[in-house]
Amino acid sequence: MTKTYPFYLSTAFASDPFAGNPAAIVFIDNELAEDTDTLLKLGANLSQPMSVMIYPSCDPSSDPKLAKFRVRFFSDNWAESGICGHGTLAAAGVMFTKPGILPACVEVVELQTLGHGSLRAMRKDDGWFEIQLVAAGIEELPAEDYTVVKAALDRAYGRDVKVKSMVRGKGAFSYYLLVELHVEEDLKGSTVKVDAFRNTGYTVNIVTTESPTGEEAFLSRMFSPELLQSGEDHVCGSAHSLLIPYWASKGKFNREELVKARQVSFRGGALKILLEEAGDVIHLQGQATVFVEGNI
Repeated sequence: MTKTYPFYLSTAFASDPFAGNPAAIVFIDNELAEDTDTLLKLGANLSQPMSVMIYPSCDPSSDPKLAKFRVRFFSDNWAESGICGHGTLAAAGVMFTKPGILPACVEVVELQTLGHGSLRAMRKDDGWFEIQLVAAGIEELPAEDYTVVKAALDRAYGRDVKVKSMVRGKGAFSYYLLVELHVEEDLKGSTVKVDAFRNTGYTVNIVTTESPTGEEAFLSRMFSPELLQSGEDHVCGSAHSLLIPYWASKGKFNREELVKARQVSFRGGALKILLEEAGDVIHLQGQATVFVEGNI
Protein backbone atom coordinates (compact mmCIF):
# COMPACT_ATOMS: atom_id res chain seq x y z
CA MET A 1 0.00 0.00 0.00
CA THR A 2 1.28 3.46 -0.88
CA LYS A 3 2.05 5.59 2.17
CA THR A 4 0.69 9.11 2.49
CA TYR A 5 2.03 11.93 4.62
CA PRO A 6 0.00 15.01 5.65
CA PHE A 7 1.55 18.34 4.78
CA TYR A 8 0.77 22.04 5.24
CA LEU A 9 2.09 25.29 3.77
CA SER A 10 2.25 28.09 6.30
CA THR A 11 3.80 31.53 6.55
CA ALA A 12 5.78 32.57 9.63
CA PHE A 13 6.08 36.04 11.18
CA ALA A 14 3.04 37.40 9.34
CA SER A 15 -0.75 37.12 9.39
CA ASP A 16 -0.86 37.69 5.61
CA PRO A 17 -0.21 34.51 3.54
CA PHE A 18 1.65 36.68 1.02
CA ALA A 19 4.05 38.13 3.61
CA GLY A 20 6.44 36.62 6.11
CA ASN A 21 8.40 33.48 5.31
CA PRO A 22 6.61 30.39 3.96
CA ALA A 23 7.49 26.82 4.91
CA ALA A 24 6.20 23.35 4.19
CA ILE A 25 5.41 21.26 7.26
CA VAL A 26 5.39 17.50 6.59
CA PHE A 27 4.58 14.79 9.14
CA ILE A 28 6.61 11.69 8.25
CA ASP A 29 7.50 8.34 9.82
CA ASN A 30 10.84 7.09 11.13
CA GLU A 31 11.56 5.13 7.95
CA LEU A 32 11.30 8.16 5.67
CA ALA A 33 13.20 10.28 8.19
CA GLU A 34 16.31 8.17 7.54
CA ASP A 35 16.09 8.54 3.73
CA THR A 36 18.04 11.76 3.23
CA ASP A 37 18.05 11.51 -0.56
CA THR A 38 14.26 11.33 -0.74
CA LEU A 39 13.88 14.16 1.76
CA LEU A 40 16.18 16.37 -0.32
CA LYS A 41 14.03 15.62 -3.40
CA LEU A 42 10.86 16.26 -1.45
CA GLY A 43 12.16 19.61 -0.23
CA ALA A 44 12.99 20.59 -3.81
CA ASN A 45 9.57 19.45 -5.06
CA LEU A 46 7.69 21.38 -2.38
CA SER A 47 9.65 24.44 -3.53
CA GLN A 48 9.35 26.42 -0.29
CA PRO A 49 12.28 28.26 1.29
CA MET A 50 12.27 25.51 3.94
CA SER A 51 10.54 22.15 4.36
CA VAL A 52 10.17 20.96 7.95
CA MET A 53 10.10 17.17 8.32
CA ILE A 54 8.57 16.19 11.68
CA TYR A 55 8.63 12.63 12.97
CA PRO A 56 8.17 10.76 16.27
CA SER A 57 10.65 11.23 19.11
CA CYS A 58 12.64 8.30 20.45
CA ASP A 59 12.29 9.94 23.89
CA PRO A 60 8.54 10.55 24.41
CA SER A 61 7.52 13.06 27.06
CA SER A 62 6.11 11.91 30.39
CA ASP A 63 4.63 15.38 30.90
CA PRO A 64 1.14 15.64 29.35
CA LYS A 65 1.70 19.36 28.74
CA LEU A 66 4.85 18.71 26.66
CA ALA A 67 4.92 16.98 23.26
CA LYS A 68 8.25 15.84 21.82
CA PHE A 69 9.11 15.25 18.16
CA ARG A 70 12.24 15.03 16.04
CA VAL A 71 12.82 17.34 13.08
CA ARG A 72 14.94 17.79 9.95
CA PHE A 73 15.03 20.92 7.77
CA PHE A 74 15.52 20.95 3.98
CA SER A 75 15.74 24.02 1.73
CA ASP A 76 14.52 24.35 -1.85
CA ASN A 77 18.15 24.41 -2.97
CA TRP A 78 18.92 20.72 -2.33
CA ALA A 79 20.48 21.41 1.06
CA GLU A 80 19.83 20.35 4.64
CA SER A 81 19.94 22.98 7.38
CA GLY A 82 20.70 22.15 10.99
CA ILE A 83 18.25 24.72 12.34
CA CYS A 84 15.44 26.91 11.01
CA GLY A 85 13.63 29.42 13.18
CA HIS A 86 10.89 30.40 10.75
CA GLY A 87 10.23 26.73 9.96
CA THR A 88 9.88 26.02 13.67
CA LEU A 89 7.41 28.89 14.14
CA ALA A 90 5.42 27.82 11.06
CA ALA A 91 5.31 24.28 12.46
CA ALA A 92 4.01 25.61 15.78
CA GLY A 93 1.25 27.43 13.93
CA VAL A 94 0.19 24.19 12.28
CA MET A 95 0.50 21.93 15.31
CA PHE A 96 -1.41 24.18 17.69
CA THR A 97 -4.25 25.08 15.31
CA LYS A 98 -4.95 22.00 13.19
CA PRO A 99 -7.11 19.35 14.92
CA GLY A 100 -5.78 15.88 15.61
CA ILE A 101 -2.06 16.74 15.74
CA LEU A 102 -1.70 17.51 19.46
CA PRO A 103 -3.82 16.62 22.49
CA ALA A 104 -5.68 19.65 23.87
CA CYS A 105 -3.62 19.56 27.07
CA VAL A 106 -0.29 20.21 25.28
CA GLU A 107 1.16 23.66 25.97
CA VAL A 108 4.73 23.23 24.70
CA VAL A 109 6.16 21.42 21.66
CA GLU A 110 9.80 20.35 21.64
CA LEU A 111 11.48 19.63 18.30
CA GLN A 112 14.74 17.72 18.63
CA THR A 113 17.25 18.59 15.88
CA LEU A 114 20.16 16.46 14.70
CA GLY A 115 22.88 18.86 15.83
CA HIS A 116 21.44 22.06 17.31
CA GLY A 117 19.74 20.74 20.42
CA SER A 118 16.01 21.07 21.04
CA LEU A 119 13.74 23.87 19.82
CA ARG A 120 10.72 24.77 21.93
CA ALA A 121 7.47 26.33 20.69
CA MET A 122 4.27 27.45 22.37
CA ARG A 123 1.02 29.28 21.64
CA LYS A 124 0.61 32.91 22.78
CA ASP A 125 -2.41 35.22 22.66
CA ASP A 126 -4.12 36.74 19.58
CA GLY A 127 -2.77 34.29 17.00
CA TRP A 128 0.89 34.68 18.01
CA PHE A 129 3.33 31.84 18.68
CA GLU A 130 6.69 31.75 20.43
CA ILE A 131 9.84 29.75 19.80
CA GLN A 132 12.94 29.57 21.96
CA LEU A 133 16.40 29.25 20.46
CA VAL A 134 19.94 29.20 21.81
CA ALA A 135 21.65 32.59 21.86
CA ALA A 136 24.90 32.50 19.89
CA GLY A 137 28.24 33.60 21.20
CA ILE A 138 29.71 36.32 18.98
CA GLU A 139 33.23 37.59 18.33
CA GLU A 140 34.87 40.27 16.22
CA LEU A 141 35.74 39.32 12.65
CA PRO A 142 39.44 38.59 12.03
CA ALA A 143 41.23 41.28 10.02
CA GLU A 144 41.78 38.96 7.05
CA ASP A 145 38.05 38.15 6.90
CA TYR A 146 37.07 41.82 7.25
CA THR A 147 38.77 42.76 3.98
CA VAL A 148 37.10 39.90 2.07
CA VAL A 149 33.66 40.63 3.51
CA LYS A 150 33.91 44.38 2.88
CA ALA A 151 34.76 43.77 -0.78
CA ALA A 152 31.78 41.40 -1.12
CA LEU A 153 29.47 43.95 0.53
CA ASP A 154 30.55 46.70 -1.85
CA ARG A 155 29.88 44.41 -4.82
CA ALA A 156 26.49 43.42 -3.40
CA TYR A 157 25.36 47.01 -2.83
CA GLY A 158 27.15 48.53 -5.81
CA ARG A 159 28.78 51.22 -3.67
CA ASP A 160 31.22 51.80 -0.83
CA VAL A 161 28.92 50.92 2.08
CA LYS A 162 29.50 52.41 5.51
CA VAL A 163 30.18 49.59 7.97
CA LYS A 164 29.92 50.11 11.72
CA SER A 165 30.79 46.59 12.90
CA MET A 166 31.40 43.03 11.75
CA VAL A 167 31.08 39.98 14.00
CA ARG A 168 30.64 36.25 13.54
CA GLY A 169 29.05 33.46 15.53
CA LYS A 170 30.90 30.93 17.65
CA GLY A 171 30.56 27.17 17.86
CA ALA A 172 27.52 25.85 16.00
CA PHE A 173 27.01 29.37 14.60
CA SER A 174 30.55 29.74 13.21
CA TYR A 175 29.22 29.97 9.64
CA TYR A 176 27.01 32.98 10.57
CA LEU A 177 28.24 36.50 9.75
CA LEU A 178 26.66 39.71 11.09
CA VAL A 179 27.39 43.14 9.64
CA GLU A 180 26.00 46.37 11.06
CA LEU A 181 25.72 49.21 8.54
CA HIS A 182 25.11 52.90 9.21
CA VAL A 183 21.38 53.59 9.27
CA GLU A 184 21.65 55.98 6.30
CA GLU A 185 22.51 53.00 4.06
CA ASP A 186 18.72 52.39 3.79
CA LEU A 187 18.62 48.67 4.48
CA LYS A 188 15.03 48.22 3.28
CA GLY A 189 15.27 50.33 0.13
CA SER A 190 18.61 49.04 -1.17
CA THR A 191 18.74 46.72 -4.17
CA VAL A 192 21.24 43.98 -3.42
CA LYS A 193 23.10 41.59 -5.74
CA VAL A 194 22.76 38.54 -3.52
CA ASP A 195 25.21 36.39 -5.46
CA ALA A 196 28.07 38.57 -4.17
CA PHE A 197 27.58 36.98 -0.75
CA ARG A 198 28.97 33.71 -2.09
CA ASN A 199 32.41 35.27 -1.63
CA THR A 200 32.26 36.16 2.08
CA GLY A 201 33.32 32.75 3.37
CA TYR A 202 30.11 32.49 5.44
CA THR A 203 26.88 30.65 4.63
CA VAL A 204 24.50 32.92 6.57
CA ASN A 205 25.11 36.62 5.94
CA ILE A 206 23.11 38.95 8.22
CA VAL A 207 23.03 42.68 7.55
CA THR A 208 21.47 44.97 10.15
CA THR A 209 20.95 48.63 11.06
CA GLU A 210 19.26 50.66 13.73
CA SER A 211 15.60 51.42 13.04
CA PRO A 212 15.35 54.86 11.39
CA THR A 213 11.92 55.41 13.00
CA GLY A 214 12.68 53.96 16.41
CA GLU A 215 9.57 51.78 16.20
CA GLU A 216 11.73 48.64 16.35
CA ALA A 217 14.91 47.79 18.20
CA PHE A 218 16.63 47.03 14.87
CA LEU A 219 16.09 46.08 11.23
CA SER A 220 17.73 43.18 9.40
CA ARG A 221 18.08 41.22 6.17
CA MET A 222 19.71 37.82 5.63
CA PHE A 223 21.42 36.57 2.49
CA SER A 224 22.42 32.97 1.72
CA PRO A 225 22.82 32.17 -1.99
CA GLU A 226 24.37 28.82 -1.05
CA LEU A 227 21.31 27.72 0.92
CA LEU A 228 18.34 29.41 -0.78
CA GLN A 229 17.31 29.61 -4.42
CA SER A 230 16.22 33.23 -4.05
CA GLY A 231 19.44 34.09 -2.22
CA GLU A 232 17.63 36.11 0.44
CA ASP A 233 15.70 34.70 3.39
CA HIS A 234 12.37 36.50 3.79
CA VAL A 235 12.50 36.27 7.61
CA CYS A 236 15.28 34.27 9.26
CA GLY A 237 14.55 33.17 12.81
CA SER A 238 17.98 31.69 13.55
CA ALA A 239 19.70 34.92 12.48
CA HIS A 240 18.23 36.42 15.64
CA SER A 241 20.41 34.07 17.69
CA LEU A 242 23.14 36.58 16.79
CA LEU A 243 21.06 39.72 16.28
CA ILE A 244 19.44 39.74 19.70
CA PRO A 245 22.59 39.36 21.86
CA TYR A 246 24.43 41.75 19.51
CA TRP A 247 21.92 44.58 19.88
CA ALA A 248 21.40 43.88 23.58
CA SER A 249 25.16 44.31 24.10
CA LYS A 250 24.85 47.74 22.45
CA GLY A 251 22.17 48.79 24.93
CA LYS A 252 19.22 48.82 22.52
CA PHE A 253 17.08 46.91 25.03
CA ASN A 254 17.41 45.18 28.37
CA ARG A 255 17.39 41.49 29.10
CA GLU A 256 13.89 40.13 29.84
CA GLU A 257 12.43 43.11 27.90
CA LEU A 258 10.03 42.20 25.08
CA VAL A 259 10.64 44.53 22.11
CA LYS A 260 9.85 44.68 18.39
CA ALA A 261 12.17 43.84 15.50
CA ARG A 262 11.56 43.70 11.76
CA GLN A 263 13.14 41.90 8.82
CA VAL A 264 12.85 44.16 5.77
CA SER A 265 13.03 41.74 2.83
CA PHE A 266 10.55 42.07 -0.05
CA ARG A 267 7.93 40.02 1.86
CA GLY A 268 8.99 41.32 5.27
CA GLY A 269 8.14 40.09 8.72
CA ALA A 270 7.39 41.38 12.22
CA LEU A 271 8.79 39.85 15.39
CA LYS A 272 8.68 40.37 19.12
CA ILE A 273 11.96 39.40 20.74
CA LEU A 274 13.40 38.81 24.20
CA LEU A 275 16.77 37.79 25.64
CA GLU A 276 16.61 35.84 28.89
CA GLU A 277 18.41 37.26 31.91
CA ALA A 278 21.14 34.60 31.73
CA GLY A 279 21.81 35.61 28.12
CA ASP A 280 21.82 32.07 26.70
CA VAL A 281 18.26 31.75 25.33
CA ILE A 282 16.27 33.99 23.00
CA HIS A 283 12.50 34.16 22.55
CA LEU A 284 10.96 34.95 19.15
CA GLN A 285 7.26 35.66 18.79
CA GLY A 286 5.38 35.90 15.51
CA GLN A 287 2.14 35.12 13.75
CA ALA A 288 1.63 32.14 11.43
CA THR A 289 -0.95 31.53 8.72
CA VAL A 290 -1.72 28.15 7.12
CA PHE A 291 -2.76 28.56 3.47
CA VAL A 292 -2.50 25.03 1.98
CA GLU A 293 -3.03 21.55 3.37
CA GLY A 294 -3.06 18.11 1.77
CA ASN A 295 -1.32 14.74 1.55
CA ILE A 296 1.87 13.54 -0.12
